[in-house]
Amino acid sequence: MYCQVCQQTFDYAGCVEALSSDSRTNDATNLTTLVTICLDLALANATDIVGFVKQMAEDPSTNPDLKSVLSDCVFGYQDTVGSFRSAGHKVRSKSEVQLRVALYEVAAAIDGPESCRLELADHNLSEPPEIFKRYGYIRLFSIIGDVLLELMLHMN
Repeated sequence: MYCQVCQQTFDYAGCVEALSSDSRTNDATNLTTLVTICLDLALANATDIVGFVKQMAEDPSTNPDLKSVLSDCVFGYQDTVGSFRSAGHKVRSKSEVQLRVALYEVAAAIDGPESCRLELADHNLSEPPEIFKRYGYIRLFSIIGDVLLELMLHMN
């Protein structure tokens, strides 16, 4: 089932790899289960990146200019955690209105990381590769969640 969903994303291989990292995915027989898995993975990933960015911002060896920007980025990534968490709660209700709110939350999840990237660029700072990689996961989960929620809404 998830392979069909992944065909509708910009990164089929990345989508399959991301969703199959959870052992529940192979047994998923409906969109609600699959979107729940996706949002659980997204939330775990977003929580991980908040910790990583905080740690990097507090590391004495981090460039002081970068530290300043990363300290601000933590708040944006915390918003991402909140967006994925909220979307997960909304999906469980299964009402059309709540699914639409979840769709908005999933789309909004990328706003914090995007703001961080823009802030880094404004300060002529390169995005650390470790953060760029994690940003890619946030973006991918946001897109997968969007596809799944759109499919759920069309079935309602």
